Amino acid sequence: MLDYVEGAALVHDGPHSLVYRARLPDGGPVIVKLTRPEYPSPRALAAARREHAILQRIESDAVVRTYGLRRDGHRIALILEDFGGVGLDDLLSAGAPLPLGRFFRVALDLAQALMDTHSAGVVHKDVKPGSVVVDPVSWRCKLIDFN
Repeated sequence: MLDYVEGAALVHDGPHSLVYRARLPDGGPVIVKLTRPEYPSPRALAAARREHAILQRIESDAVVRTYGLRRDGHRIALILEDFGGVGLDDLLSAGAPLPLGRFFRVALDLAQALMDTHSAGVVHKDVKPGSVVVDPVSWRCKLIDFN
């Protein structure tokens, strides 16, 4: 499993997917979103393919990029851009309000992501803090989870 990347570290264990942070053999950082369980349903496999196809249609610096799909045993792995971000939900879980400058940085990027997504004829249908990944240094963000 995951023999096409190096140093895979699990970052999310969800009901429909396992998400790993890893490196390609050339050293480039990636996120690997792997279907689960070991023998996913045809519906789960189709959802991964659909998410890849959707991401290919959207050209935006505020939406995570897809690098491709790979078979991983009976599963499918979606290979995604990793820009070092963390979930907005994790950043907000401390309970402290965002400073105004950070709030507006996130709001502007999220508005751009939605504009670019809608321009590509796509509706996200599940925008929430868990679907937004933020670079904790620059506070630039990207929209994820188009399944």
